[in-house]
Amino acid sequence: MSPNSLSFISSRSSLPVRFISALSTVLLLGPYTASQALQNTSDLPQQSTHVRPLPPASAQQTPTRTGGHNADTNEGRPVSGMSDGEKAAIGVGIAAAAGLTIWAVHHHEHALPNSEDLLKNGPKVPQNVSMSHLIVDGLIGPGWPVGLDFELGGPGTVLLDITTADKVQYHQVLSNNLKGRGITISYPDGLPDKLQSATFDVQAAPPSGSSGPPPNMRVYGMAAGPKAVGSIAIDQITFGPAQLKMKENAQFNFHSHSDFSSVRADFMWTGLKDNQIEMKQESETQLSPVASNEHAQESLQGKGSVGQHLLQIRAWRGNSGDWVVAWSPDVVNLTK
Repeated sequence: MSPNSLSFISSRSSLPVRFISALSTVLLLGPYTASQALQNTSDLPQQSTHVRPLPPASAQQTPTRTGGHNADTNEGRPVSGMSDGEKAAIGVGIAAAAGLTIWAVHHHEHALPNSEDLLKNGPKVPQNVSMSHLIVDGLIGPGWPVGLDFELGGPGTVLLDITTADKVQYHQVLSNNLKGRGITISYPDGLPDKLQSATFDVQAAPPSGSSGPPPNMRVYGMAAGPKAVGSIAIDQITFGPAQLKMKENAQFNFHSHSDFSSVRADFMWTGLKDNQIEMKQESETQLSPVASNEHAQESLQGKGSVGQHLLQIRAWRGNSGDWVVAWSPDVVNLTK
């Protein structure tokens, strides 16, 4: 998808044999073959969505309007490359599964949860996902702000597409000229007049006119709703120790700017492949509700695949739907 692309193609028909064949190829042969195989589905029935372009926006580092402190600028430890064993065991599967999710979203075959599900169970992040093309299902409401805390590792932009349940899509190009993290807060015009589910699609893109690869993107937080966006309502995450043996406890804490009735901590295997951060959820832990300006301290057991891990925090308000997903700057290496 190019920065100038302002519409997606959707399919309302059942999945044809050609897509099933492409799906099999994806799972067997990995991301590069996946891209080629899914191109063979381009003859599916097409239907346009209604797109509302938003003005370009730039990331800033400013004091948050809730919580009384400056925006979090901790960049943490970088994610490093995978070993050959990790690529064989995990990396290809992550890339293939993430590619299928992206294809489904862009062709409207993605099963968007209903609003009641999201109020009860919170925002949904795919179990296998790339930070350079991040997809989150969450709620959107009238006049809601949307926030993204991110860092680009080189020249380029970020494409933000929000597609609501009523098939309206908001498209915006974001840039970050800062050396480090920056927060963009958007106020899309003409949002639905009632709470509804939406897909939030965030994709790194090369500079306009360039045919090169997209820059590496590190995302630290994404949020929607007035109680989740001031900066990003979950921040100051710490996660350690840097080296952790299997079944030992990792310690973490975070700061909340708002009251959240539901909070989850996800242990995410991660690695760098083709200069992009890939993640796979390996465990989920329910945490206690948090109050505004609380510094929560928790622990979770390290279990899953040997290698690097990030902490993913999902928090939401069950009464209003405001939500946030945040990722730790710190990386924990799990060993046997």
